Amino acid sequence: MDAVTVVSSRGQIVIPKNMRDFLGLHYGSELILNLRKDNVLEISPKSRNIKDFFGKGKRKDQGAPMSLKDIDDAIAQAVCPVE
Repeated sequence: MDAVTVVSSRGQIVIPKNMRDFLGLHYGSELILNLRKDNVLEISPKSRNIKDFFGKGKRKDQGAPMSLKDIDDAIAQAVCPVE
């Protein structure tokens, strides 16, 4: 899968949607850039460890158990933190 993109004046590039979808990239996804000795830039998604999610379902108020929406929101925050 190849694509051509342009570097903006701010040094930004756009990864085409079909590639973002294929790699599961979304707002806040972290990428690893590797510049090889042959001047090839490799870009790969940073893999997430399941341990990153431990403790995300804890309630701060020790109230009722979390609803499915609360759980989904906690997972979304862990995967894609809003800054």
